[in-house]
Amino acid sequence: EWEYAARAGTLTPYYFGHKVSQQQVNYKTTGPVSVGRLPVNRWGLYELHGNIWEWTQDTWHKSYHGAPPEGAAWIGDTSTRVIRGGSYKQDKSGVRSASRSYTSPDSALKFLGFRLAREL
Repeated sequence: EWEYAARAGTLTPYYFGHKVSQQQVNYKTTGPVSVGRLPVNRWGLYELHGNIWEWTQDTWHKSYHGAPPEGAAWIGDTSTRVIRGGSYKQDKSGVRSASRSYTSPDSALKFLGFRLAREL
């Protein structure tokens, strides 16, 4: 679900295309920017690429083999959780729509946060 929202109907590495600049994404900098400072995607979502890593409900799996086909949260027997979007600390490849990593749920890092979502 996170990647679907980040892509906003596109198939490119970033919702705005193949190339990225710091006028579009907060990456390789010293800190986060406030919401709304960078361009919005066509679904009205801000700062999905870079800025801060975002928690997801998924537990970490090395690959997508066996993932729920409808995009529901993929809960497994590991305690590590998937984080998406990259942060201001990553380079260009680390802030792509498909970029993901993982960390312990008790991590408290200044480049890690969450996004409130509402079902429509």
